[in-house]
Amino acid sequence: MTFEKYVERTIGKIENTLELYGRHIFTPVFSAQNVFGMETQDHLRRPPEDALISPIANGTDWGREYSTIWLKCRIKVPEEANGRILCAICKSDAVEILCFKNGKPVGIINSKNRFIGGNHSVMFIDPHACAGEEIDLAFECYAGHTCLGTQPVENYDADEDTVSETVFTHVFSGIDICVLNETVRDAVFDMAVAVQLARLPADNYASQRAYRCLVDA
Repeated sequence: MTFEKYVERTIGKIENTLELYGRHIFTPVFSAQNVFGMETQDHLRRPPEDALISPIANGTDWGREYSTIWLKCRIKVPEEANGRILCAICKSDAVEILCFKNGKPVGIINSKNRFIGGNHSVMFIDPHACAGEEIDLAFECYAGHTCLGTQPVENYDADEDTVSETVFTHVFSGIDICVLNETVRDAVFDMAVAVQLARLPADNYASQRAYRCLVDA
């Protein structure tokens, strides 16, 4: 016989542990210096020219509905990141961010959905970084707009004719350059799979095996 409350308590503790260690999947190496920015409501096809942007400090407020702020910086790969998986976390508080490396689009950061470690929360700069290399980074950060009935984020109240007040202002707080800690990542996601299996019906063989693994852990 299985004590269901004890099972749920054990799984809950493991889930809390995953949230804790998930924050350490990406290890900051340094914060980008000399970041430049430009806010616009124009839909640009590529990062703006340097003549159009100006220095932007951490803590700068930006944003209104449909607006975008472009952020640019140049980084130099440090020795401690040599050979590692190099990433960037753009802390612009934007809804979505289109990322550019050396002038070419390479990925999207999406802050609307979240899970352990973040959902598309970082830009992967290089799978095998080379110390001393200089890299130009740019980020197109979108402030957002009102979308009725759009999932997974819905900007309306129970009364679908009444739009809830949505704030489109954000705060830029820096660009962190990080390395991926593969050991932590693998441990976290392996255990997350075990948690999902353990939540299968109690008479499922895989569920029982997964739960025993969590107890042992």
